[in-house]
Amino acid sequence: MKKIILLIICVIYSLTSIGQQIALSNTTSIDLPTRAEKLNKQQAISFAGNRFNNNKIALNTVNFFNTPHIYKIDNVLISLFTTTGSVEEDHLMKLKRGSDETSKKDKSYSSSIKVINNTRILVTNDIVGNVEYYRFFCFSNTNTSNVTAISGCLQFDKTDHDNGTNILNDILNSIKFTK
Repeated sequence: MKKIILLIICVIYSLTSIGQQIALSNTTSIDLPTRAEKLNKQQAISFAGNRFNNNKIALNTVNFFNTPHIYKIDNVLISLFTTTGSVEEDHLMKLKRGSDETSKKDKSYSSSIKVINNTRILVTNDIVGNVEYYRFFCFSNTNTSNVTAISGCLQFDKTDHDNGTNILNDILNSIKFTK
């Protein structure tokens, strides 16, 4: 009897921890936890206004989003983007250098290039007021003339740093390029 109860608990737990796979395009996808809530742009603006006390920069960032892929996980606002095109082989490093140069006076800014599942990913982090931002950029490992790019922005109250970092890491580890 104890084994049956333990088995039922394990099955229920595994079903609730399964995420949802989000197709960003016909060649890219990510996995988000089941608690992820899809938002439209107006809902995202409303959430940002309420959560970030109408912080002008946070609201402008959300207003700038031009994507159907906006989600909220806990109190973290996530926007995901994808595109295809041509890039130079060292484009990610040039993007990092440009971001570093632009943000060199910002003491809260940091950037790094990580390799996750054989994909190089640029991650930047900064804080503006009470709002913390993670941005990431990566490209498929195909030839440079037909590349798929995925980028994203996470916004959250800086007191939610650990949760924001965990969500970022989950997203980065789930990025899939199918072609």
